[in-house]
Amino acid sequence: MPPEGLSEPTGAQVDVSVLGLCGPDGGWQPLPDWARYHLEAGLAIGRVQTEGQRCVHAIVVPARDSAAALCASGAVLAAYEHESAASTERRFRELCALPKGSPVTLRDGRGRLKLLTGRFAGVRQGDDRVRRLLIEIGDMDSAKGIRHQIPQGDVWRVGVADESETQPQKQKRARVLQAVSAFTEDVLYPLDARRFTEPGNLGCLIVGSRERVSEEAARQGFVTRVGSARTRPAPGNLDELMRLQKGGKASRTTVLPVRASRSPDFGGQPPVTVFDGANGYLKWRDRLRSAHAVVVLDRTEPRFNEAVAQIQQDYVQRLPAPIPWTPPPAPGSVEALCFSLRRP
Repeated sequence: MPPEGLSEPTGAQVDVSVLGLCGPDGGWQPLPDWARYHLEAGLAIGRVQTEGQRCVHAIVVPARDSAAALCASGAVLAAYEHESAASTERRFRELCALPKGSPVTLRDGRGRLKLLTGRFAGVRQGDDRVRRLLIEIGDMDSAKGIRHQIPQGDVWRVGVADESETQPQKQKRARVLQAVSAFTEDVLYPLDARRFTEPGNLGCLIVGSRERVSEEAARQGFVTRVGSARTRPAPGNLDELMRLQKGGKASRTTVLPVRASRSPDFGGQPPVTVFDGANGYLKWRDRLRSAHAVVVLDRTEPRFNEAVAQIQQDYVQRLPAPIPWTPPPAPGSVEALCFSLRRP
């Protein structure tokens, strides 16, 4: 049983051991211990749901190469586990309770996957006793307006949109959703991967260099184990899991540059913040205090000792109860400190 005030994720969970590297012969080989550790660190802390507690996992590494991207990938996977654990019925009830006229999105699965924008028009129950959401796309007073009827089983095609997304000029540029690759499906299994490209579900914030994180995310060489339907491993990169915020792409990870003057409005802070380096932690720790935190430091940083001293001060303020998650065992090249603070 989890400690009082905490809850554990329910439903299916991903198995990140399917993620590996492409070997010299083009086959699958396991991730190095340090890479597996960072991925599992983000996954473990992201799985924790707390009331009044904030979890901190501080990591000291010889080099921060790909550490932020791996931690963020794990956090996003954990967030998607929580999201998927919500039952279809509960999601259907939530959408039924929307006021008529509320802006919504609709994933159109016919042909190319498009994200349409429209309005919620109520609920209808047909002769078959199946309740359906009514979604109106376009101007219903013209011949171009279409009313979609979405049964409960397809409820995950519908999302809540911002008011600005439903403007007529936006509809002409309806976004084409990225197809979920075999690589992503392998990592997400047994979760339903079809909703992974939907917008509005940030799972991680990285405080660091946007260029550095983007480079790490795009790095090739990752593959997943061969599935029964394939004869070769499925190739991919960490951005297929992180889904970095860029352009009109539906994202699950966003980067806050260390030099930024203020934090952007996320519409609700992501559940996990990854501080990629001492500068980001020292500048932003006091302004990003509600999310769980992974702090990645390397000994070669100019402000390394200052950041370690600050973490030690935070540790003194830790809650006396045992930490409410099980961090992965640190490999020999890594030092780690885990504790919980009272959530402000």
